[in-house]
This record gives sequence, C-alpha cells and structure tokens, in this order.
Amino acid sequence: MNIQNSFQAMLRRRRKLASLAVYAIMTMVPRGANAIIAITYAAFLSPAALGIYGVCLAMQSMLAFFLDGGVSQAIVRTYYDHHNEPAVARAYLARMVVTSRAVSLLSSLVLLAAGYFAWKPLTAGQVPFWPIFPLVLFASFLERGGELLANICRALERPKMFAAGDSAQAVTLILAAIVLVVVLKLGILGAILALVAGSLARTIVFTYLLRRHENIKWALQLSSYAEFHEAVKFGMPIVANQVSTWGRQMGQRVVLLHVVPAAQVGVFFQAGSIANMLLVIVQAVSAVFDPLYYKRRVEDAEGFRQKVQIFTQIYFAILAMIVMPCILFVDEIKHLLFKNKYENLGPAAAILLAASYARLQQPFISKQLLFQKK
Repeated sequence: MNIQNSFQAMLRRRRKLASLAVYAIMTMVPRGANAIIAITYAAFLSPAALGIYGVCLAMQSMLAFFLDGGVSQAIVRTYYDHHNEPAVARAYLARMVVTSRAVSLLSSLVLLAAGYFAWKPLTAGQVPFWPIFPLVLFASFLERGGELLANICRALERPKMFAAGDSAQAVTLILAAIVLVVVLKLGILGAILALVAGSLARTIVFTYLLRRHENIKWALQLSSYAEFHEAVKFGMPIVANQVSTWGRQMGQRVVLLHVVPAAQVGVFFQAGSIANMLLVIVQAVSAVFDPLYYKRRVEDAEGFRQKVQIFTQIYFAILAMIVMPCILFVDEIKHLLFKNKYENLGPAAAILLAASYARLQQPFISKQLLFQKK
C-alpha cells in the first residue's frame, strides 16, 4: 500500500510539473511573438514609422489600464476565496467577467469621445486619429478581456485551455503580420490590425473553451453593486501602480515624440524591445508562480513563505547571469540584428537592460500586497 501511495504521489507531482511547464512555455509564446515581431518590423518599417508604432503600443497599454480598472486582478484574487466550492466559484467568475466587460465597453465609448480631442496633443499631431485611435482602443479592449480569461484558466488549473488560447493569439498575430505588413505593405495600420486579430482570436478561443469544458455560462447576468464595488475598490489603487510602471516602461515614447524626431523614437523603441525580452521570461515564471502563491497562502502552508524567499533569491541570481553578458555584448547583438540601421541603439539598450533587471523584481514584492488585498 505504501508503494502504491508513493507511486500515485509521484505521478501527481509529475503531472503538476508538466502543467507548470505548459503555463511557463505558453506564456512565453504570444509575448515572445510580440517581441520578435516588433524587432522584425525593423526590416519593413522605417525608423520613423517604427517609432510611431511604438507610441501606438504605449497608448494601447495605457488605455487598457483604464478600461480594466484593476478589476481583473480583483476577480482572480477573490476567486481563491471560493475555489473549494466549484459551483459558487464558477458562478462568481461568470457574472464578474460579464459585468467587467460591460463596464469596459461603456468606458471605451467615453474614451473614444475623449480621444477625439486628446489624441492630437498626445501624439504631437504625427499620428492620425482615424482609423488609428479607434483600432488602438479596440485592441486594448480585446487584450484586457483575453488577459482576464487567461488568468481564469490559470486559476482553474487548466493548462491545455491556457495553451490553446495563447497559441491562437501567437499564430494569428504572426500570420496577420505577414499578410498585412509584409505582403500588403499596410505599414503601421497593418501592424495594429495584426494586434487586433491576435487578441480577438485569443478571446474567442478562451470564451468557447471555458463555456464548453468548465460550464461557465456567459449569460447576461450582472453582479450585484456591492460585489462589483468591492472589486473596484481593490482594483483602482492597482491602476495607479500600473500607470507609474507604464511611465517607466512606455510613457517615454510619448514624451520623446514631442521633443525628438520620430526616427529617434524608433531607436528607443527597438532598444526597449531588446530589453523587454527579459520581461517575457519573468511573465512566464509569473504564470506559474501566481496561482500557486495565492492558493498556498490561502491554505497557510507551513514554511511556504521561506521557500518563496529562497526561490526569488536564486531566480534573480540566474537572471543576473543572463543580463550581464547581454549588456557587455549589446553592440554585437545590435550589429547582428540590424547592421548599421539604428545608430546609438547599443548604449540605449544597455541602459534599459539594466533598468529592466531592477524592474523585474517588483511583481514578486507586489504579489504579497495583492494577497493581503492592500
């Protein structure tokens, strides 16, 4: 009997490790595709066009924060309070997702009206409002919706669903980019349409799979005011944190567009794309770490906090061994990827790589505050 129990325990551990590996790999796939495509666009877009594309990506990210309002993280965090009651938990997820998407859609109409007046000053008149801004706004709406559903798949511990949705996004994004940017030569418009296509594919796949296999019924049932208000109270302070992070990561592109030529913004964007390859690794680890962290903390597992501290120390030591060679040989990397197309890219990429290493430690610290709902 002891041998049988040990064998079953070993199988459970192996299945758990396999699931964690799926989350890590599949989190890297769409984000890695985005990073690689951004670098690849350098061959088909001028530095100025690439700079404007980088500004559009920055605006998409900012709009997504306001459309989401931090509610997505509140929904996933509160789910763990009910995860031992599957029927209650799934009913909660269904009504909160529908409610948050409805509120996000209404908010997008407000932002569309505000953008009509604010877009030209924000982009120094270098990016047309139509059709760029409506498409950027729509891409923001789809991306945050898809991200919420992806987080739900992780919370429910459904790695195959998670893999299906993120694979659909990566494949659709790459195919759309090839057709729209490389073949049809639609430039910035094609690049943004590719983002929309990828996010739409991801959302459709997640919505279908969660309905079919998890019986999450997407009926037009809204949450109560008190329930949604509690989620908003949790989420709104997170938006302030997200905006500050956005300012450090992407906001400079918007500022630079007002003070330097768009081509220089393109150089800065490419340097950031190289530095953000590290972010892809951290997001993959976060996809594994977050659900495990919340569940074990709710269960108050003995010794878990000490294990987390040891893990983070080892993890960031390994990242340091990756970052340092990249900084030392950044000029060689630049020449390999872009030849002499982007001047001054090496020093900018080196600085941003160092900054990224410091920034990547933030999610592991903030996760503790999110668990405490503070």
